[in-house]
Amino acid sequence: MAQVMRFEVVQITHRTVKSIRARNVQKAQIVDYGLRNNGVFVITTPKPWSQGNFLRMSMRGCLPLNDVRDEVSEDGEMTVLRAPDMQDLHLQLDNNEGDVTDVVMWKEPYKGIEVHAGSEWFSKYLSMEGLKLVWLSPKYPRILTAKPMNRQFQTSWVDTRPFHFITTTTIEHMAHGGGVPLDPARFRGITLKPLDGAFKPYDEDKWRVVGINGVLMDFVKRKVRCPITCIDPTTNVTSREPLNFAEKDNRNEGDGTLYGVDFVHRVPNDMSGPVGLIEVGCILEVLES
Repeated sequence: MAQVMRFEVVQITHRTVKSIRARNVQKAQIVDYGLRNNGVFVITTPKPWSQGNFLRMSMRGCLPLNDVRDEVSEDGEMTVLRAPDMQDLHLQLDNNEGDVTDVVMWKEPYKGIEVHAGSEWFSKYLSMEGLKLVWLSPKYPRILTAKPMNRQFQTSWVDTRPFHFITTTTIEHMAHGGGVPLDPARFRGITLKPLDGAFKPYDEDKWRVVGINGVLMDFVKRKVRCPITCIDPTTNVTSREPLNFAEKDNRNEGDGTLYGVDFVHRVPNDMSGPVGLIEVGCILEVLES
């Protein structure tokens, strides 16, 4: 019987609004769409681009999003957004009141609820007219299909898959190769430290089924990374790393550069409420590879 590989969760990143600065949290509930309240808001623009109408930090004029910080209340019902020279914005995290609006993300159409106070706040902060802050309402869940299993699943606005894992081994390898210190927070996922066995950079590519605190998750694909990972989350300094080194390390495939892996969790059909819990210090086990 093959040895079960074990990894310690050393960092969990979270942000209520897609593309603002990610913050580290000690624990998070796992719900039907991923980490509770993670990426439940997205900012849309009246000027669509090739992949949709959502804003990304790497787009022109959007780097100040990295200076937007959020703080979620202990009960998970409210968030406060803070940014330089702006009044704090208090938002409910479970509010179906508002106008239904369209979100196009990676060319796929979805519906959400506009939060008008947030729309005004971000339009003013970024000096861009017509921005909308859109909430992921349970009335309009974002449904995607995991092609390897041909299984539908829910996710938030944060990305195309609920969970992204990357190991300290891979991060350290890219930091050494690129000559730039890499804060794991720039990868905006869950960082794992190997506990036993020989583990090499990018070996997480081989995982197929993992378990965390009794929650099973299935591999979907290797992660295609964008220039956001080249922005230092603390200083806003932008470079070509780690994309540049990853390209030299033959991590290109199609139109993207790959590091880290995307997973979806298994949600029981009769489940209502949280599916599980993930916290710093807990153990991920690789059950199939």
